[in-house]
Amino acid sequence: MFQENHRQNIKQLDLQLEEYRNRIKKQIMIACNKSYDVFKEEKKITLEDNYDFSSDSKEESKIDSKPKSKKEEKSGTVVQNFLKDTMPYAQDATRRTHYKKLLKYIRLVDLLYNETKFKLITKSLESVLLFLFSSLINCKIYILIHYLLK
Repeated sequence: MFQENHRQNIKQLDLQLEEYRNRIKKQIMIACNKSYDVFKEEKKITLEDNYDFSSDSKEESKIDSKPKSKKEEKSGTVVQNFLKDTMPYAQDATRRTHYKKLLKYIRLVDLLYNETKFKLITKSLESVLLFLFSSLINCKIYILIHYLLK
């Protein structure tokens, strides 16, 4: 009976921890997407990304784009091609630097999560051991009192 209840409680706790971890992952993805979008705007990154952080942004840009005349399209592509060809290595380098910063952030959050989980386990074990030792001491006192009363 006790073991079955204990297993159910552990399973429930494990599911709650997994749910919190998934929430944290989702929030990290949102934060990284926002950070990367702001970074691209600030640094005026014009190269196409190999990484697709947010699939929604490309679809929105397709919807919002207005039809252009052929002359505007040609001048726009010439400017884009010029910007793409001017310093692609520098843009890649700045992007890699930002990726490293995001990776450090993700590792920090993961470390905090694992540390919190470790503290939770440690506190739980401390409370169980405290309960067991107090039960043991009470049992010894009871035996001692029982022995003295005989």
